[in-house]
Amino acid sequence: MASLSGFIRKSPSVRLQQFLEARGMEAPADFDWTSKGRGTAFVQSLEGLLKELPDARQDAVKAELELLASLADGNGMTGAVQVCAGQGIDLEGLEGVEDVLLMLALQHPRMIDRVNVQASLMRRHGGKQWARFQFPDDGKLWALDQRSARDGFLKDTVDILGLPSHRKREADWYQSIRVDPLTGTETTLTQATIYIEEHAQSELAFGEKSLERQTVQKVLEVGIACDPIERIVEICAKGGRGFATSTFILSQRTSRPSPKHPSRSPAAMFYWMFFAKNPRWRPFRRMA
Repeated sequence: MASLSGFIRKSPSVRLQQFLEARGMEAPADFDWTSKGRGTAFVQSLEGLLKELPDARQDAVKAELELLASLADGNGMTGAVQVCAGQGIDLEGLEGVEDVLLMLALQHPRMIDRVNVQASLMRRHGGKQWARFQFPDDGKLWALDQRSARDGFLKDTVDILGLPSHRKREADWYQSIRVDPLTGTETTLTQATIYIEEHAQSELAFGEKSLERQTVQKVLEVGIACDPIERIVEICAKGGRGFATSTFILSQRTSRPSPKHPSRSPAAMFYWMFFAKNPRWRPFRRMA
């Protein structure tokens, strides 16, 4: 994870110029975009140009740059490679992680959110907010490419989390390609990031004249990565409550039957979500 100033200094000058100009920043014709040998002075000169933007625009550009800087490490680069490989985006010839992230922000902005998800999954790998499960092979294909299965998956996730049906929800489905560092074997994963509106919270914020209390609608994020061949599911969530609930869905076996489906535990219902039709549940094992 790089600092904002470090990210700016290491970014290719042409790509950084393209990015900032696309965000409405205007630089004089004689502005020196070269950072080599004058890193601190270059960052300060850019900060001066950013201050000329309207406050709201200035905050938005800085926030975006800070997000990119937070992804400018090994996990961010690996995440970008995985996501871009799955989407057919060519990274050949780009000059490092800063160049890759700025290019994606310019040409494929939706990919930045996906790279952020990948990096988050890797950072949480093996931790309290991550778990992996493997289902037995019953010979039935997982219907993860069908719209009906995906819509049902999202609906049932909201139900299992115990959230009201009127809560806004969205699922971003995409494919990524993971490469084994030892064998070089490529594995195509089907992934989904589920965003669900949670209870609103009241927070203080600066208004036009003084501090004002505003309502912030929180969002629960749950990430799922599925390997349809090996029948492996990884789950990761931001926030203790979200992850605890999501892991409970997967970790329960038959101890607490669902009231709607007495013969299926919450884990069985999750297993069912991955199919276009409801198959007979079979136990799975937790791998980590």
